[in-house]
Amino acid sequence: RKCLKFGCPAIEFDENSKNALINSMCSGCGLCVEICTFNAIVEVKK
Repeated sequence: RKCLKFGCPAIEFDENSKNALINSMCSGCGLCVEICTFNAIVEVKK
């Protein structure tokens, strides 16, 4: 889980669902999208 280890304060791990969650601290930099080796994170433009 590289996305959890690179230190972004916007990514939290939910133990119940076993999913990484992006919270309101996300600045939209896209680093988590690049780091995720499973393509499980996608950037959604607002």
